[in-house]
Amino acid sequence: AGTYDPPGAAYGVAVAGNLACIADYTAGLCVIDVTHPTSPAYLGSFDTAGHAHDVVISGDYAYVADYEAGLAVVHIADPSNPWQVGSYDGDGYVVDVAVQGRYAYLAGSGEGLEIVDISDPTNPIPVGGCATPSYAWGVAVDADYAYVTDRDSGLYLVDVSDPSSPAVVFTYDTQGYAGGVTVYGGYGFVSDRSEGVYILRIAESTGPHLLGTADTP
Repeated sequence: AGTYDPPGAAYGVAVAGNLACIADYTAGLCVIDVTHPTSPAYLGSFDTAGHAHDVVISGDYAYVADYEAGLAVVHIADPSNPWQVGSYDGDGYVVDVAVQGRYAYLAGSGEGLEIVDISDPTNPIPVGGCATPSYAWGVAVDADYAYVTDRDSGLYLVDVSDPSSPAVVFTYDTQGYAGGVTVYGGYGFVSDRSEGVYILRIAESTGPHLLGTADTP
């Protein structure tokens, strides 16, 4: 329908209403108007301290996985003038972020899962964490579970019902390098940089079960 070329390198995108926020790597956060999909238009930007890898929108805030700079919280109520109001310097390199309720869930390369209380966006506070064996690259959250991809070890299903004490309950090892993850309707979709996409049925009692794979070129 249309394209927009931001000044950096578009690593991630989130959409809320007519706004799209781009995690623009070296250029930080870029906000564009997608009211007319055939002609997306620049609104504003904020150059975060690190390298923006991913972004999610919750209310008036964009939460940016800012790699070496951890988590950046950017106020976007005025899309033409986004500005950073808070940050959390994660233990590792933050490459992915998910938000549910008052918590942000960070996938940290070298550290696994970190859970941060964002009830005050100006002062994010760490509350718990859970290590994975190698490099955590993706995270999705659904109800009481976080789904974390570990580059060398596949998918980790983590019980986060108590954010201060998350616990791994199931794992599923993909064959190559696990990357992004999304969960929808009881299914998990895991990108694997060697094998394509894994489609898993998620059962809380027995864990993930492979339904099929889709190879990509």
